[in-house]
Amino acid sequence: MSDERKRINERFNEVEGEIAELRKKLNKTNNEKEVWFRRKEELKKEIANSIKEARELREEKNKVNIQVKELKEKREKQNSITKEKINQFNELRRGINFRERERKRPADVIKNDIDKIEERIETEALKFSEEKRLMKKIGKLKQEYEGAKKEASALDEIGKIENEIIESKKAAEELHKKVQELAQESKNKHNVYLEISKKIKEVNNEQEKAFNNFLKFKEEFNKIGKEVDEKLEALRDAKNKLDGFRRADKKDKDEAEERTLKKKANDVEEKLKRGEKITKEDLIKFQGGKD
Repeated sequence: MSDERKRINERFNEVEGEIAELRKKLNKTNNEKEVWFRRKEELKKEIANSIKEARELREEKNKVNIQVKELKEKREKQNSITKEKINQFNELRRGINFRERERKRPADVIKNDIDKIEERIETEALKFSEEKRLMKKIGKLKQEYEGAKKEASALDEIGKIENEIIESKKAAEELHKKVQELAQESKNKHNVYLEISKKIKEVNNEQEKAFNNFLKFKEEFNKIGKEVDEKLEALRDAKNKLDGFRRADKKDKDEAEERTLKKKANDVEEKLKRGEKITKEDLIKFQGGKD
């Protein structure tokens, strides 16, 4: 075997080994690449779900905020009603002198006195002067009675308004309680929203790292793939050269065999010319040389 042929044969075996190692490395790199690609896609899906969750949470929070705004407006309106009732209450109370009222008689007592005097005038034979005095007294009592009735009515109104104030304050308090509950709910949703936003940012960073790793292994995969292609090209080149050597060897062998057969055929022809005896073996040799 020539040095060139030996060198090419050694190179062929060497390249075959290199290709085997590169293919192992290529498969390993491809597995790493696919692992990071799947991880990137998983994180991408996780981010999409978190974004959807955050969007839904924000919409819910906005709805709650609208409710809070509406309830605050109702609460302010109710507080205004309460304030107006309190003003009415104070105005009515200012119209009553409670110290003097303690000394005043109730309207029903005054009415009873009036009825008694009128009955006396109607049933008794009174002197003109006495009747005149009693009529004058009835006039004063009626004034007192009207004042007492008016005051009693005002007190009834004060009591009514006082109850209305209590109910109005209660309604405002209920609205305030609902506002606080919904405001807390809105705050809780906002806190969860912030947590999800933070999570999205963290997962996004993780996804970016996964994507960078995917690109790194993809680049390495392509690089190794290119090396494999180059090695395969070198292997094909070495194989072609070795095939050339084998074809040349076969050609030399075939030509040598042909020369041998022709020589044997010539030997048989010489025997025939010399009239020597031809054996069966000679005929076979002769026939082989003619083919």
